[in-house]
Amino acid sequence: MYFFDPEKPELPLKNVVVAIEGDKIFTGCGFGLKHCDVENPCPLHKAYGPVREAFDKLFSTETIQSLSKKDNPDIVLNRYSGNT
Repeated sequence: MYFFDPEKPELPLKNVVVAIEGDKIFTGCGFGLKHCDVENPCPLHKAYGPVREAFDKLFSTETIQSLSKKDNPDIVLNRYSGNT
């Protein structure tokens, strides 16, 4: 069970992902190549750019708290009630 203190700022999903997995999903190559960039692109480079940007935008705007407020009967996240 999770509780959120309403006095604390919301936690973007991006912060959680970066803390656990690093930032490769937001900055890295679609194939996972180390040396993929504009000057040395992989075959997915051009197509993956918008996907990477969409992941960044989604994970930056959604927060743990915003997900807890969505109606999903399979996942239960409780908000901080002030009582422990």
